[in-house]
Amino acid sequence: MDTEDRNSKIGKAASMLYHKLEEGERAINSIISEKFSEEESMDLEDLNLKIGEAAGVLYHRLEEGECTLSQIKNHLAKNGFDSSIALMAIGWLAREDKILAYKTSNKWSLKLN
Repeated sequence: MDTEDRNSKIGKAASMLYHKLEEGERAINSIISEKFSEEESMDLEDLNLKIGEAAGVLYHRLEEGECTLSQIKNHLAKNGFDSSIALMAIGWLAREDKILAYKTSNKWSLKLN
C-alpha cells in the first residue's frame, strides 16, 4: 500500500471516528436531559465531580488491561456508578485522549492510549 492510499484510509477512519464522537456527545446530552430533569436536577459541579470520580475508577481499571464496554459498565456499577455516569466517564477520558476505543466482533473495547 502506498503512502497516498494509507493517508486516504487514515483520513476516512478519522472522519468516521469524529462522527461517532459527535453521535456520542448527542447521546450524552440526551442522557443528561433525561436523567436530570428540572425536578431532580443535580448541581453541575456535583455532576462533574461524580463523572471525574468515575473516570478515575475507569482509568485505574484500564491500567490492568483492556476491557469491553460491558465489563466497564459492570465494574463502574460495582463501584456505585450508573450506566449514564459510566458513559460520561468514558467520554471524559476520550476527550482527554487517555483512552482508545475500538470495535472487534461487534464488541466495543477500550484501552489506555
